[in-house]
Amino acid sequence: YMLTRACMDLLVNADDAPVIFSTSDVARQGRAYWGIYGITGHALEGLSQIWADELETNTPVRFNTIDPGPVRSALRARIYPGERAADQPAAESIVPAYLYLLTEKITGIALRAQ
Repeated sequence: YMLTRACMDLLVNADDAPVIFSTSDVARQGRAYWGIYGITGHALEGLSQIWADELETNTPVRFNTIDPGPVRSALRARIYPGERAADQPAAESIVPAYLYLLTEKITGIALRAQ
């Protein structure tokens, strides 16, 4: 929030200003034992929807969220130490979803990369 808010004047004055927040499935549907991670994800989803609605008619700023799904990462290896990393897609495989949100003139979308 603070970084995006600090950059808002730059975003509003740009020709095109896509903002993408990465979230997760527990940000969209709460699940037991995910606590603060799920809560902050819900807040980020809501913030994105509010800003998308507030800014879509009179600024070039577009807000969208993306759930990348499970990908091979150091964070995932720490959370799921018994999981085989090879069973998860490489992070590079979800880049097209991010590029889609960067290039298409849409706002207020909650996209799943997988």
